Amino acid sequence: MKRILFLVICISVFSLISCENYKAKKKIKADLSDVQFEDKDLNYDSIFALVPDYNEMLGILKDVRVGYSSKILLDSKSAEMFLTSKEVSFALGMFVADLAYVRYFEKVQLCTEYLESLKILTEQLAISNKNFESLVKKVETNIQDRDELFLVVDSLLGEANKIFTKSEQHSLSCLALSGFWLEISYLGLNSINAENIENNSDFFHSHFEILKLINQLYSCLEDESFINPLKQNFLELEAKGLENLELEEDILKIRSDYVK
Repeated sequence: MKRILFLVICISVFSLISCENYKAKKKIKADLSDVQFEDKDLNYDSIFALVPDYNEMLGILKDVRVGYSSKILLDSKSAEMFLTSKEVSFALGMFVADLAYVRYFEKVQLCTEYLESLKILTEQLAISNKNFESLVKKVETNIQDRDELFLVVDSLLGEANKIFTKSEQHSLSCLALSGFWLEISYLGLNSINAENIENNSDFFHSHFEILKLINQLYSCLEDESFINPLKQNFLELEAKGLENLELEEDILKIRSDYVK
């Protein structure tokens, strides 16, 4: 009898999860219905393969020796305010960058808060990643163990690329990547002085090389509302380059349009 009851419960839970997952995927399809994708003479997957792992991209924070400020972070509680799949994807990349930032400074409570934010966002995108799900459970059971917590965060950052690309939606993966790039740029520029930028120009140069790849990805995508304005903003950043005296202001302006 107990075995039958257990099976009934398992089936009910599985059915509920499947139903929620179906609703999320249906919503994503509707949200992306206006997106046009064209490979042109480029191979989208090949371009994405050239993008470094997120852990490598974090070098801009580690190598320029940023300072800590909680004031420049996204509100971890704002994750629920991103509604459309495009917004959620872009925000997902930004929140991963903020998680990396607080991990770098070993802020235990903030690490747990941003992990919860990521859980909310990935659920909206119907991303069922076993590694991510197991990492969240580890956080919940080891919340008092800071060493274990940081190992969990490091593992998640190492899995970030895979989480996004497994969505099998070109526009979602590109938006997440560009959100991550923008937030890393914002955090770096707001945490160091001009002298450090000059002393670490090689690192910023490599960061802008990634921007070129992002713009190649965007060249394959079109829509009228969300992607096209972002595409234009990123193209202008690339055109102005590192010599742009208003780089920090330009980054802030773009970011402000998408922060909740």
